[in-house]
Amino acid sequence: MTENDVLTYFRPQNRGLKSLLTAFTSNLYYSWLVRHSKPLRNDKRRYHISLCVMFKDESPYLREWLEYHLLIGVDHFYLYDNNSSDGFEEVIESYLKEGLVTLTRWPKDHAQVEGYEDCIRRFQSESDWIGFIDVDEFLVPVAEESLISFLDRFSNRPAVLVYWRFFGSGGMLARDTTRLVTEDFVVASEKLYTKGKCFFNSYFDYHFGSVKNKSMFH
Repeated sequence: MTENDVLTYFRPQNRGLKSLLTAFTSNLYYSWLVRHSKPLRNDKRRYHISLCVMFKDESPYLREWLEYHLLIGVDHFYLYDNNSSDGFEEVIESYLKEGLVTLTRWPKDHAQVEGYEDCIRRFQSESDWIGFIDVDEFLVPVAEESLISFLDRFSNRPAVLVYWRFFGSGGMLARDTTRLVTEDFVVASEKLYTKGKCFFNSYFDYHFGSVKNKSMFH
């Protein structure tokens, strides 16, 4: 089999000596930064863990996604609607009334990271942690019972990376969208992907305009 637009292989990176030395030096530097990092603020926030998500026409999946993450410790959701036309408002109406969701209209095209940064600018003072994921992504605590106990271990860290694990179709050619995503998609790659999604510790500053923050996929 050969690689194409939908199929790729996991392979180790073939690094030369110079690249390895650069990586080693960088790791030492960032390890030093991590050991000496301290939160810049200690004020009380309204929420402990929030999720920011940008979506478009994903109303069949929103309720399950919201309820699942409430179960594992998320307090609040910052939903960025990117020109949806599928009546999602009816799905989230009760969550809005309960104060669990803050809805922002985001009509810009190809501006996901800009939307994430808008969320940080507007809501950094509301939540201890803000995670940035998509509606087809589910956070799964493995060694901990909840996101709360997991993230509390990193209160003196500016960010936490959560690695991806990819789930395939499980052989389905079509599916009933009234069923749960977490019930239907159970076959996954054995490996974690080399990149993932980010939780931002809002007690630190975010460097707007940094070339290293062009993407939330670290």
